[in-house]
Amino acid sequence: MVPEGPIVRRAQPWLGTCVEIRAEAARLPRWEVMAAIDAAFAEIAAVHHLLSRQDRGTDYLQLTQARAGDVLRVDARTAEVLRLALNLRKESAGAFDPECNESPAAATAHAAAQPAWSLEDGREVRVHRQATIDLDGIAKGYAVDRASDSLHAHGLAGTVNAGGDLRTTRHCSEPLLVRCDTIRGGLVSLGRLGTGAFASSQSRARRELDSALAGDGIDDRRTGGRPLPLMVVAVAAPSCAVADALTKVVAVDPGAAVGLLERCDATAWILRELSGVLRMRQLGSSSIVTVDAA
Repeated sequence: MVPEGPIVRRAQPWLGTCVEIRAEAARLPRWEVMAAIDAAFAEIAAVHHLLSRQDRGTDYLQLTQARAGDVLRVDARTAEVLRLALNLRKESAGAFDPECNESPAAATAHAAAQPAWSLEDGREVRVHRQATIDLDGIAKGYAVDRASDSLHAHGLAGTVNAGGDLRTTRHCSEPLLVRCDTIRGGLVSLGRLGTGAFASSQSRARRELDSALAGDGIDDRRTGGRPLPLMVVAVAAPSCAVADALTKVVAVDPGAAVGLLERCDATAWILRELSGVLRMRQLGSSSIVTVDAA
């Protein structure tokens, strides 16, 4: 960020990573700055507890344990995450899919059907069939958005960074850096981010590659989903939840993602190693990004 005065930094462990909040503290007394940062962390904690895979009684566990025909009442924040996930699934023609399918047969069975759940009046979720749901990425981005909005509401300029998913508030500028250690690219600079958000994800490794490179990451959940080549995808967009979700869309179907990137005012980068050389492809364009001349 470009500071106009003293910077206050605080970090806490949430969302499976270390969340750092930095705030410009020139305009307010220090106690007000600390109270505003505490309020931003409270937003992070709330989303964490609502959508945690480990905590008992969470909205996430309700969703995964529900049976067809059940109607669940969830927190308004959970409903907002679900609504965004459903909209992006529709807009991306399934390239972004919050459902997990552990076999091609399962993917084929659900691809032509409606989503496993739908939102009814406000906070009510109707379950159409039992399914495993993965909301980790979009929920992490949403939590960052909530914290950033809280800082802004308290009159602070600052940055919220949750393990690389970040969002800046007014008058801030952050370097866009992506770590590509697994494809021997090191730290890559993409430019600078204005007031907006940034997220990056890595695809799952192909089976024929070294298994040490494999791990949790992007996979293709559409009908006949294929193993994706090893790559890192980064997206800059106005919100962190959208940026995180769009990394999946770009990895799965970059050609089809272009229109969605434009509608979302987003820029994407695909980084892959080809013949020992790190290659980068840029898609879309956004007013919040200043791209490196190189």
